[in-house]
Amino acid sequence: MINQRIYKVFDALLGAVFEHIKRAMENTYLYLYRIVLGITDLIIINLCFYLGSTISGRYLGLPIQITLTGFEVACNIIWVILAIIFQLYHLPIVNKLNDFYKATFKVCVSHFVISFLYFSCIARIQHGTILMISFYGLLFFSFAMSRFTGGALLSVIFPSDHDHDA
Repeated sequence: MINQRIYKVFDALLGAVFEHIKRAMENTYLYLYRIVLGITDLIIINLCFYLGSTISGRYLGLPIQITLTGFEVACNIIWVILAIIFQLYHLPIVNKLNDFYKATFKVCVSHFVISFLYFSCIARIQHGTILMISFYGLLFFSFAMSRFTGGALLSVIFPSDHDHDA
C-alpha cells in the first residue's frame, strides 16, 4: 500500500518534470524556427529580386541596373516593417499554421501594394512592370513553397501539439 502511494507520487513528479522538459524543448525549437523563418524570408526576398531583375533584364535585353539596389533595400525594409506590424514571427501565429499562412499572405499582399506604390511613384525605374511581375511571381511561389515546407517540418517535430489544418 505504501509502495503504491510512493509509486504514484514519483509517477506524478516524473510526469510533471517530463512535461516541463517537453515544453522547454518545444519553446526552444519554436524560437529557433522563428529566427530561421525571418532569415530565410529575407534570403527569399533578395534571391527573388535578383532573379526577377535578371529575368526582366534578359527579356528586355537590358543589363541589370545598379539603381535597382535602392529598391531591393526598400523591399527588405518594407518586409521587416510589415512583419512587425502583422506580428508574422510571434509565437501564437507561428504556433498555428492556418494563422501563419494567413499572416504571410497579408504581409505579401501588403508588401506588393506598398512596393508597387513606391516603385511607381518614387523610384520611377524604367521597365518596372516586367520586374514587378517576375519578382512577385517568384516571391509568391517561393513563399508558398517555404510555408508548406515549414509546416511539414513542424508536423514532424511536433506531431500532435500544433494546429496542422492547412
